[in-house]
Amino acid sequence: ETQIQKNETAEIYRYFLNHYKDASLEELAVLLGYTPTYCSAYVKKTTGFTFSKLRKMALFRKAKKLLNHTTLSISHISECLGYHDSESFIRAFQKEFGVSPTKFRKL
Repeated sequence: ETQIQKNETAEIYRYFLNHYKDASLEELAVLLGYTPTYCSAYVKKTTGFTFSKLRKMALFRKAKKLLNHTTLSISHISECLGYHDSESFIRAFQKEFGVSPTKFRKL
């Protein structure tokens, strides 16, 4: 892996941390100076994850952080993450981690 690839990989992860709610392949492609098609393949090659998987990982990382370090309600957290209703967030969280957000917070 070259230094340029290392820098771009770091840039990809930084992008997802800052855009967990509204990440778009087109925007990332512009940021890296690639076409969306090439960017999609490049993300998979350099990180081992697809664009959508990285976005999901970043979103749930933020969810866990909010659950662990705030007293925000589950519905407020789901809004912060871009979910239109908290039930969708709860189902997605439970599918990803095997526990509800409420139970996760208690653990």
